[in-house]
Amino acid sequence: YADRQAIFSLFSLLKVEFGLMDVQLGVVAACFMWAYAIFGPVAGWITDRASPSRMIVGALSFWSVMTAATAWGS
Repeated sequence: YADRQAIFSLFSLLKVEFGLMDVQLGVVAACFMWAYAIFGPVAGWITDRASPSRMIVGALSFWSVMTAATAWGS
C-alpha cells in the first residue's frame, strides 16, 4: 500500500524539477493509479495460475532489475 502512495510525497520535487503545473501533476498521478488499476488484476490472474515460489522469485527479480534501472537512470 505504501508503494502506491509514495509518488505523492514526491510531487513538490517533481513540480520544481520539471516545472510542472498542478494539472500536469494530476495527470501523472492519474496515469500512475490507472497502471495499478489495470495491472493489479492481471498480476492476480497470473499469480493464481503459477506456483507461489515462481511468482515470488519472478517478482523479486523484476523489482530488483527495475530498482537497478532507476539507479542507473539518475
